[in-house]
Amino acid sequence: MNQVVAIDLGSNTLRAVLYDCQSGEIVASFEKTVRLAQNIARDKIISDEALNRVVTAILQMPSQFRQHKIKAVATQALRIARNNKQVLHTIKQKTAIEFEIISGEDEAKYTTLAVQKRLQKLQVKSDSFVLVDIGGGSTEVIFCNNGSIESKSFPLGIVTATEIGIESIQEEFEKIAKFCKDKKFKYFVSTAGTPTTVAAVKMGLDCSSYDASKINGMQIGLSDLNYTLNKLLSLSKAQREKLVGVHRDDLIITGIEILKRFFELFKTQYSIVIDDGLREGVAIAVCKGHS
Repeated sequence: MNQVVAIDLGSNTLRAVLYDCQSGEIVASFEKTVRLAQNIARDKIISDEALNRVVTAILQMPSQFRQHKIKAVATQALRIARNNKQVLHTIKQKTAIEFEIISGEDEAKYTTLAVQKRLQKLQVKSDSFVLVDIGGGSTEVIFCNNGSIESKSFPLGIVTATEIGIESIQEEFEKIAKFCKDKKFKYFVSTAGTPTTVAAVKMGLDCSSYDASKINGMQIGLSDLNYTLNKLLSLSKAQREKLVGVHRDDLIITGIEILKRFFELFKTQYSIVIDDGLREGVAIAVCKGHS
């Protein structure tokens, strides 16, 4: 098995990667905003519109992805959706791809695997760090210390918090603070769309010029979050979408508010941004035979 394909059907984005097991490098990648978790906080149902966006996105993936072993996983939106079985059945029927709904713990495990590998490639000592993965429907907080991993998934995401209202963040952060209390770490590492977007804006990149290789290992601080937030708020919707992507501008604003809370909670000056996440971790696990 030389190459594998991993697909991450997240609450906001469908991300896929063609990964070379021998070199440990990404051959090709695909990403599409599907907003699967739209209205799910209210209805606990995946809408037909969201399902159609997912099916359309999968069918738009490069044809070369179909020529390899595929491991496809789904996360928070489908974990809580009452119609998840029907949704997965429809996706398989229309795309021939079978998705597995994974737990928050498995999501954290795969993401950590990818982040650790990237930190090693960047020659950043990865013996002690806290990793925050802010998704569309959930946020995973993972403490890694000398090989031991302690993680917890919280039902706080940029899609759900945007729809319910930013004030909903406070209640969940009280639980997050309780989980994080007295835990030690050297580095604060962040992954997913919010920190990578802030890093891209810091570099002067927009969604059309985004380059993961330039983002991996970048440091962002509170001043960068505030700069990106103020910039987004000063632009028209069309300008915001050109900068951060269609259907993402309001979500990134919410994501920044969430990420700022983590800076305050951890009392840290900066975060190391990593683009690699769940899809890369799934690919690495399949290559190792651990999926």
